[in-house]
Parts: sequence; C-alpha cells; structure tokens
Amino acid sequence: MSVSGPVRTGIDLGHRWVKLLRGQGASTLKRITHAGVEEIDIKSSDDEIVRTAEALKRLLNRLGLNGKKLGTIAVAVRGEEANVREVALPRLSTAELRLALPFEAKKHLNLEDMISPILDFQIMGKQAPEKEGDPEEMRVLLAAAPLSQREFSLKVLSQLGLEPNVVDLEPLAGLNALLAAKSSAKTGVLGLLDLGAQHTRLYMTQADGGILTRTIGPGVPDSADADEVNGYLDRLAEQIRETQTFYRSRFRKDLGLLMVGGGGALNTGLCEKLNAKIGVDLSILDPLEGLEKSKKAEQEIAAKGPHYITACGLCRWWDHTDV
Repeated sequence: MSVSGPVRTGIDLGHRWVKLLRGQGASTLKRITHAGVEEIDIKSSDDEIVRTAEALKRLLNRLGLNGKKLGTIAVAVRGEEANVREVALPRLSTAELRLALPFEAKKHLNLEDMISPILDFQIMGKQAPEKEGDPEEMRVLLAAAPLSQREFSLKVLSQLGLEPNVVDLEPLAGLNALLAAKSSAKTGVLGLLDLGAQHTRLYMTQADGGILTRTIGPGVPDSADADEVNGYLDRLAEQIRETQTFYRSRFRKDLGLLMVGGGGALNTGLCEKLNAKIGVDLSILDPLEGLEKSKKAEQEIAAKGPHYITACGLCRWWDHTDV
C-alpha cells in the first residue's frame, strides 16, 4: 500500500555531483517518490555556485520537479571543514548553553584556522557518571563550520528561487542515514566510511553516546594505476586504525560494524582490498534499503544507493531518530 504524508526533500551539493531525494512520511521517512544524481559540468562556468546551480536545475527538470513540489527542504553544509565533537558538560538549560556556546566551542573545537565560524549545538541526553557521587552531566554535540560554506549552499538554492527549511552539516546527515539504516543492529559501535569524490570521511557512533566524525583522507583516486590506488588504501587503512584506537581510548568501546558508502563504494574490488588491509569485515551501506519507492525512483536509484547517504540523511532530518 502506498504511503502518504508530508513531503520532504534532501539536497546534497557535492563537488562533483548533485544528489536529491524527495520522500514522504510523517514521523519517519517511509517512501521515496523521486531520486536523482546529476554530474556538475566543471567546464560550464568558473563560478562554482553557478555550475552547481545549473546541475541542480537540470536534475529538477529531469525529475519533473519544481520548488512547489519539494515540500520542506534540507540542504547540507559541506563537511570537509566542519568540526563536530561530542562533549560532556554540566547540566544547563538550552538558554544557558546558548550563552556559553562561544566559550565551550573555543575550548573543545578546532577553530583556529576556521574563518568566520558559525556555531551550533544539540543536547543529546544524560551522561552516565563514571563513578557514584559524580555531578550530573549531559552529552552535548558541538558543531562549527565556516560561514562561507553555509552561504555557498544558500546561494546555490537561491539561484533557483529555493529557500531551505533546514541547513544541516554533512557529517550529521551521514550519521542520520547510518543510524536509521542500522537502528536494529546489535553491534555496539557503528562505523561508516564515506568514500567521496574529494575527501574520505569516517563516522563512528553508538546509541548511548560517543559520536566521532573525522576526515581521514582525500577522495578515491580517479586513476586506474594499481600503485596509486594501493597507496591510497594503505594510508586509509592506517587512518582507520588510528581512529579506532582514539575512539577506544575515549569511549572505551570497539567498532562492531563498519559500513562503506559514497560513490567510491561502487568501485569494483575496492572494499575487498581495503578489507584485507584492515582485517575488519566491510559491507556496502544502502541507506534506501527497506524504503518503499516509486517506479520512477527505483529506476533512478538502481544500484547507486551508496551515492545517496547524505541526501538520505537530510531527507530524514524530520525523523524522530535524527542526531
């Protein structure tokens, strides 16, 4: 039976591709009505805003969509310069934390090289005390991103007369997609290796706290040269091991399941080679698995599910399980 409900759209403005998911659902995303990926023509303009907007326009036209049909819109701030960290703080009200945010962000986030950072936070819940008698604390997710990156996303959409209802951080959208896709997994710590065109990012999280996002390398090489690809995988494996060690020392838990997504996940043999180097079972994450899809969306998605991780996380922003 077809699902109805409020319409929501997630738009992922990447460096090489624009990805869009339009879905329906009230408390959670239930059905994908439209999906598409459009390559950005880097030769069409020297202005990245213009050529990204052109790609989005082509995609909307191909899917038969316009602003009125998109419902509520969520777009991401690119994540390579974003800084996200979970910290434990004394219990404060939202208003009190808002006042303390500049101090706490400077204390816990790397803002020295970030030009005009925009700051935000989310209270995640209670922090379990390490020992009896410890003062009550709360888990807080602190986030910062350059103002220019936020403005980029807004300017691209404004070229088409669109205004987003939500501007989220790319790492948080990725975590949303991971947690939603594996909400029933009894594996403890979940990991997602996002193999993008420009950068590779590792996400690690668990249901009761412990969020980490880290850019661990450049994007997957375009070259078919075996030595270049092997060198990339060697460096990636080293960064994954270092991140696992850091996570274990900080949160005292080990990685239970590592998923792979992004366009690079579709490269033949790449996951198998990386698996051999790190000794951890890898599996490709399809964030759209289990969702009802229209025939048109099914045709567009085909075997490209891993491409849609950020777009799916954005489309799930209104779910009750988001981070």
